[in-house]
Amino acid sequence: MDTKLTTERIVDTLMEMVMATENGDLNPIDLKIAIKTLSDTLEGVDKQIKSQLISEALKYNKQDYNGYHIDVIDGGGRYSYDHIPDWVTKNAELKTIEQKSQIAYKSNDMIMMTEDGEVIPAAKFNPTATYLKLSKSKN
Repeated sequence: MDTKLTTERIVDTLMEMVMATENGDLNPIDLKIAIKTLSDTLEGVDKQIKSQLISEALKYNKQDYNGYHIDVIDGGGRYSYDHIPDWVTKNAELKTIEQKSQIAYKSNDMIMMTEDGEVIPAAKFNPTATYLKLSKSKN
């Protein structure tokens, strides 16, 4: 199968859809739905072939293949602390401080004082970009 030809056709079709959107011939929401559908499909395919992919990529590790440099990288790992009682206690304290600080921010005060005299500085709020969430309709 000529994957390069197939990939080029998909890219060409997407670029045509972008131009149609820019020209007002295609609703940008329809383009986003097409992109989401394609993305979900690609993600599923990627998961489906992962074990075969790693096995094959190991043959070309640290080499160029079909215009791409192949590097198989061990994903490492993460440390877990939730089995350590001191960490669990301190983490719970931290979450309480965060919650109080968020309440101070939401009350439009730079510093909030509780009934028992505890001074709580307001959290800093860093807004994130607006995005579109698409989910499949239930009907």
